[in-house]
Amino acid sequence: MKCLFFSRNNEWSNSLYKNLKDNIREVEWVRCCKKEDYKHFDNLKPDWVFFFHWNHIVPKEVFSKTKCVVLHTSNLPRHRGGSPIQNQIIERVKTTNVNAIKMVEEVDAGPIYGSAKISIQGSLRDIWMSIANESEKLIADCIAYHSFKDTPVAQTGTTYPCLRRKTSEIPVNDVKTLEDLYDYIRMLDAEGYNRSFVSLGKFKLEFSRASIVNGDYLISDVRITEL
Repeated sequence: MKCLFFSRNNEWSNSLYKNLKDNIREVEWVRCCKKEDYKHFDNLKPDWVFFFHWNHIVPKEVFSKTKCVVLHTSNLPRHRGGSPIQNQIIERVKTTNVNAIKMVEEVDAGPIYGSAKISIQGSLRDIWMSIANESEKLIADCIAYHSFKDTPVAQTGTTYPCLRRKTSEIPVNDVKTLEDLYDYIRMLDAEGYNRSFVSLGKFKLEFSRASIVNGDYLISDVRITEL
């Protein structure tokens, strides 16, 4: 069974790939996102291609060649699109689903091969590690049970797409409680993300490793730099 694994190079992608490599004889990791990287489709002629932590639009002439699966975390059909984890945290969603979706032209709109429930509490790093663990099982299920019959289930319900968040600055006017502030900090607290920050005069205050103590106060690491 030949598989391609498209993802960024980070801790949780490394963990997922290592586990996949242990269980799948032929799996190749494509870490980049340049147009020429899609040549791997023709070179390897994969049976399955999995896109994990991947935010680039894949051309139809590429994903129509074989079974392409997107791993997307939300309670579909809600929160299709960019920054689904951050948008759900802001909406105070506590549990959501990791979904293995058949890739189609409309973003995150394809039928679903399988889903697994996870908590999205804790830091973004912790959330991504949970997503990686469940994604391994979903990928294994795709290969084991759907190799010869393409049977994903269509999404149903009200579609609620979300927009990619373009700034890590904390919108201080929207912060009403300690939990609000905690959520804005933790939702970007992971490798490869710009830390949540506020501006204070000529200084930039970036936050990480936040926690609320006894519901009374919040503690956090703060990095202060000049703007």
